[in-house]
Amino acid sequence: MNSRFGTFLSKTDNTLFTIVCITIVSLIFRIVNLGSRVAHWDEGRVGYDILRYIDTGIWQYRPIVHGPFLPQINHYIFEFAGATDFTSRIAVAIIGGLLPLAVWLYRDHLNNRELIALSLFLALDPLLLYYSRFMRNDVIVAAFIFLFVGYCLRFLSTSKPRYLYYASAFLALAFTAKENALVYVAILAICLLLIFDHKLFLLRDKKPGWATTVSQTISDLSGSIWYWRKHLFLVTIEFLFILFLFYSPRTGSLGGIGIDHIFSHPSILPSVISVALIDSAAKLVGEWILGPSTDHAYLPFLKHYVLSLLNASGALVLLSFIGFISDRYGGKLPRNVVALGFYWGILSLFIYPLSIDISSSWAVVHTVVPLAIPAAVGAAIIYDWASESFSSNDKIGASLAVILLLLISVGTIGISISTSHLDPYDESNFIVQYAQPDANMHETLQSIQIASISHPNLDVLYYGDYFLVEHEEDAYTLPIRDGEWYNRLPISWYLESYGSTVNSTADLLSFETILNDQNPPVIIARSNEVEEIRPLLPNYVQVEHELRQFNVDIVFFIHEDYSTPLS
Repeated sequence: MNSRFGTFLSKTDNTLFTIVCITIVSLIFRIVNLGSRVAHWDEGRVGYDILRYIDTGIWQYRPIVHGPFLPQINHYIFEFAGATDFTSRIAVAIIGGLLPLAVWLYRDHLNNRELIALSLFLALDPLLLYYSRFMRNDVIVAAFIFLFVGYCLRFLSTSKPRYLYYASAFLALAFTAKENALVYVAILAICLLLIFDHKLFLLRDKKPGWATTVSQTISDLSGSIWYWRKHLFLVTIEFLFILFLFYSPRTGSLGGIGIDHIFSHPSILPSVISVALIDSAAKLVGEWILGPSTDHAYLPFLKHYVLSLLNASGALVLLSFIGFISDRYGGKLPRNVVALGFYWGILSLFIYPLSIDISSSWAVVHTVVPLAIPAAVGAAIIYDWASESFSSNDKIGASLAVILLLLISVGTIGISISTSHLDPYDESNFIVQYAQPDANMHETLQSIQIASISHPNLDVLYYGDYFLVEHEEDAYTLPIRDGEWYNRLPISWYLESYGSTVNSTADLLSFETILNDQNPPVIIARSNEVEEIRPLLPNYVQVEHELRQFNVDIVFFIHEDYSTPLS
């Protein structure tokens, strides 16, 4: 074997091995104690909806709860492994945990040190870690787009058509995860224009000049599209087929227009395709582009977004500027992938506060992922500085470089462990979006689970106007138009997973009748509505918790026979 080739292969193997080790650590950080946090309001809503989907076979796309990826994937996870906080989050944790491995797709554009640094950022960034332990779509869509870009780069480097198919598949999956895949596509298109402008700027004083370059580029692009036309046609079919599989309605026992009935009634296939692709697109536009969901003041959302980014990932942001500036102005020609990551991240920083409906830190992951690319370049520069300083016996330079690397690594890991593992509920945790109950609710929920398993009649009775739903069967499928069912979240997720039977009333006489006839072991009421029922519950243990979505204190009355938590 050629010694030079052998040296290269050894370095490549070492880099890949290091990235694999980092990915294993990434998975461990995400999976350990994954079910320890009580479900967020949004997790509870989606989890309940999936359980009802399993029970009824009925599902249709609703843009307010985002794409069908999690419902369709968790549908099978829940059926196979049961519905728990752990299983509800495991798909996101695995996707987020494996994300560092995707940096290997960028190996033609980043050196080994930069690849390792990039994988470390994707593994340990506080925002990516926290929201990889959360049943939301943001980390999923960010990961799929990162893979899409990586496979596009591999295709450009190798001209192997299989990478087109991988890229198309992950782009389609991104669209099944969350509607902001559209925002990603728009931002990436703008980034490509900016990068093309780089090329024109560098040719401004050279022949044949920028105009000829534009003309030649258009001609080359047209030629490439024609050359790859068969593959482009097939990847388009692949893209639409994946969307069809995920977005098609499921109608269960209702029959009618549903993908679950096309084999028994093939004639409905055109209608199913229309609903899956055309109607879903119309719903998306109506909710997230033309609808009121993004009708809010821009500056407060931008302020919260920037503060979340800097508080959680300040080192990454600083390194991204260092990496971009040094790559752009230092020595060799700037690399397109570094500029792409920087422009992509900065554009998302200013665009996402416009496109989100809730001012929450989970949206910031869409800026962190692209900025990690130039940040990796910045981290590699500091590492090279340290290495050169050691080689030249520059003790001051070596010391400063090592201190910087330690501050960056220890600070990032410290924030990640603190926010995701030590204090996931603490009010000082700037990453948390406070729409989840307090941390101590698990014991109460365990008591409710015991009661639901053991009690033969009505398990849970809600009392008061705050939780009232006139007809509990209205919650058979979501959304619910009447009643106050959404005030119950995330409790409803747990009750549905326990198989609890539920009723509600706001009338005291009705409450007494149900209490005497069915002896429900669990009563739930808002704290300001319990005084009139407390005397009727002498054998019940009272426990109070806060539902942080609306800053409401609620009281659980649990019969003393069931008040001991599971061991």
